[in-house]
Amino acid sequence: MTCPKCNHENDADARFCENCGTQLLPANDKKKTKPFVKVLLALALPIIWIVPFATGYLLLEAELGRAASCFITVLVIAIAIYLCLAIIKKLTAKKHAKGMLWFISAAIFLFTGIYALRMPQCRYEFYAWTYYDGLRLVYNDSKAGLIEFSWWQKEIVPCKFDDVHMFRDAIVVKLDGKYHLRNRQGRTIPGTFTNVGYHQNSNFFFHEGLGCVQFNQGWGFIDRTGKVVIPAQYDDAWPFTDKGRAAVYIRQKGWGLIDINGKSVVPCQYRTLTDDLRWQGGYDREPDKIKD
Repeated sequence: MTCPKCNHENDADARFCENCGTQLLPANDKKKTKPFVKVLLALALPIIWIVPFATGYLLLEAELGRAASCFITVLVIAIAIYLCLAIIKKLTAKKHAKGMLWFISAAIFLFTGIYALRMPQCRYEFYAWTYYDGLRLVYNDSKAGLIEFSWWQKEIVPCKFDDVHMFRDAIVVKLDGKYHLRNRQGRTIPGTFTNVGYHQNSNFFFHEGLGCVQFNQGWGFIDRTGKVVIPAQYDDAWPFTDKGRAAVYIRQKGWGLIDINGKSVVPCQYRTLTDDLRWQGGYDREPDKIKD
């Protein structure tokens, strides 16, 4: 019988090691883990695996700083890895089974750790609680940006803008008093604007394929690529409606309606937008302009 302490070979019926005196236990006398304990330990494994995820989401509510959030998350991951490996060692005796479970646990917690460190509380000073149409508003150094709803939480718009407005077909960003447009993937649409117009009761920026924007020389309309379709020749303008009409204003003339080709439908001769003119244009309320 081999001594577990000094590895000295003793007689098969020896009770104590001849070399160091350590008590020798027969193989059938070794302590075995009871079956119900094994079941409980096995059930504990998935619970422990979930803990880092739960911790990350709880940190969202706690509103801790980035350093504290990262430290707590990594600490919880380390504790969970230690507990899982301790349970695996208790449950298995075969070396190849242990190795496989170690590998699986390491892979799971590597993924968990990367995911936890990608969470908003570890990367940003402030973040919106919910996602809007797959995007979440985030802030760093008082600058706004957007991240997408995915396990990697990719940054769609970097945190370098003074303000960000989300629509289902476009993103409006403001920097140094000027507005810029981006598509939903974050790619920039050419053009710099002093203001933009949109409908209060709509989640879309482009209507009939055209967006209402203000250049230095006046209001006009662009398409989804940023190309000017209707020149900036109006002193004020409202976005297009489902009727294919847009209200436009020319100083010293008045309000009128145009179609998507820029042709006049109702001449600019009304001092105010009358109820009849609103009805013809398809407006149920006054659209918004983004204000400072």
